[in-house]
Amino acid sequence: MFEMRCVAVSYIPPSNKADHMAATVAKAPPDSPDAPSRTCDKCGADMTHLSDLQPIIGSAAMRIFRCYACNHVVSEER
Repeated sequence: MFEMRCVAVSYIPPSNKADHMAATVAKAPPDSPDAPSRTCDKCGADMTHLSDLQPIIGSAAMRIFRCYACNHVVSEER
């Protein structure tokens, strides 16, 4: 009446998935005097530098900032 099927599923733990998909990220320590800074366009608070993404073929390197006051995220070319 009912047919049973066996299906093979490969499971990759979440920690391993991140290792395979992670990009090269450069980040300056927040206490460093040469750490990049930016002011939020929405609320005027200081934004936190999250990371620098390396250029990929056909695109420029990006610098990512986040404002923890209003949760606004900005990416800019560097």
